[in-house]
Amino acid sequence: MRLYWFMAFGVLFAYFMYCPLPDGIAEPMTLRVVFATRQIAKLVGIGPVLFGFTDRINFTRLALSFQGRLFSSDEPSVTFHDEIFDGVRVHVYQPVEKSNEPIAGMVYIHGGGWVFGSVDSYHHQTNYMAARLGIVLVSIDYRCAPEHPFPVPLQDVVKATVWFLQHAKDYNVDPHRIALVGVSAGGNLAAATANLLTLQEEYKQMSLPKVKFQGLIYPCLQSLNFLTPSYQQNKNFFILNQHMMAEFWSLYLTGSLTYVAAMKVNNHTSPPVKKDQRHIMHHDVIPTEFKQRDYTPPNDSDFGDVEISAHLESYILNPSFAPLMASTVEGLPPAYIVTAEFDVLRDDGIFYAKKLEDANVPVTWKHYKSGWHGMLTLFTGPLTCAVCKQSMDELLQFSRDNL
Repeated sequence: MRLYWFMAFGVLFAYFMYCPLPDGIAEPMTLRVVFATRQIAKLVGIGPVLFGFTDRINFTRLALSFQGRLFSSDEPSVTFHDEIFDGVRVHVYQPVEKSNEPIAGMVYIHGGGWVFGSVDSYHHQTNYMAARLGIVLVSIDYRCAPEHPFPVPLQDVVKATVWFLQHAKDYNVDPHRIALVGVSAGGNLAAATANLLTLQEEYKQMSLPKVKFQGLIYPCLQSLNFLTPSYQQNKNFFILNQHMMAEFWSLYLTGSLTYVAAMKVNNHTSPPVKKDQRHIMHHDVIPTEFKQRDYTPPNDSDFGDVEISAHLESYILNPSFAPLMASTVEGLPPAYIVTAEFDVLRDDGIFYAKKLEDANVPVTWKHYKSGWHGMLTLFTGPLTCAVCKQSMDELLQFSRDNL
């Protein structure tokens, strides 16, 4: 019987290995393995979901947690344990070898569309980074949508970050050498947190140490426009596509999928909102070289559901929800922004880099022409690839140089 199961798995895996990929993408064979594995996981989940033992979201969370444990490895130079920072669960990674002098710290915010991911599923990244940098790294296990939509995830991140800044010396950390790094949805939360801590009066009055830099790794920063060049070009890419991002934003906002259909065609914003905000994401900001494939210039903005827009615009234009919408970014911490060519979120990072530069905020922008969303995950292990390792190595080097 086991032989038959093994043969069936092999046949399915071989079938799913066919996956159309865009020209120029790095390591297509690696991505085909990822695609096949993901498709088989979906098939495995059909039964439990149909029979009511779980739902799609919780099954995916379980699968990601298993994947995280599968790729995890112990780093002998690092210890880690759970703590509670102002009511928020965190993983704290510390060097085994104690230093006589205060060392640097990092707050790490995992990705997963505000829906998936956890400190456990990202342990292989955070453990590795803490060991290579020799720092105290705090990975925040913020509560996720749809059970906890906006602003709960952001509130958790802000509370834990503030607590660490205030108690850094208890961990032998120099409070003026703490970075804030977020991946994907975590990049959104990192940018929003940096904005709040720097510009909101409540936190200014607390006289907190300023974050040393904000690391935004292929961040999602706006829900106003789902037809940017990068959304057009990568709208069907299986790693992260237009439909998935519309689902994530809708779940983060409302805890439901109510607005997915409207978001995908930009019908969720009214003509006045589109016109008022057009300057923030004007396609001319995107370099011409990024608009060579599968791109159609916008021809008009005179459309949109006024009723839906009236309900959503206070969120969509809120910089705590969508950091690109901030009216001012002057004085924010220096930024390290990573974008990938084959990623619907590529232009979010480009728009934000330009916005920060215009406000004289130091920006280091790293773009990976053959990279894709999530590439940092495969920096090591059996499916590692050159661009994945490069993106991790360069993030680590920037952190060493700037902490």
